[in-house]
Amino acid sequence: MFCDQETGKPILRFDRQFHTMLRNLKMEHDDNGDAFTPYSLRHTWATLKLNAGMDVRLVALNLGTSPEMVHRHYGHDNTKSRASEFADVWLSKEEE
Repeated sequence: MFCDQETGKPILRFDRQFHTMLRNLKMEHDDNGDAFTPYSLRHTWATLKLNAGMDVRLVALNLGTSPEMVHRHYGHDNTKSRASEFADVWLSKEEE
């Protein structure tokens, strides 16, 4: 929950502040040209945790959803993570 710094009252919607922050940081769009939204934070968190190896059940619990939904919406393989995984396995075999 976010609160107004002056009044202490909860901020129920922070879209305007979110977009102002992104504009000031010059980060309004992702690499594909899609606009960031507050939902982007949720998606980024889930993706980072999954890529770091967090159990999908724990990710789902934190998101308040099911592991199946996490797999459908956040469990996307990407080239970088697959290449990194392959390199880790390949390099560990070379060290043996």
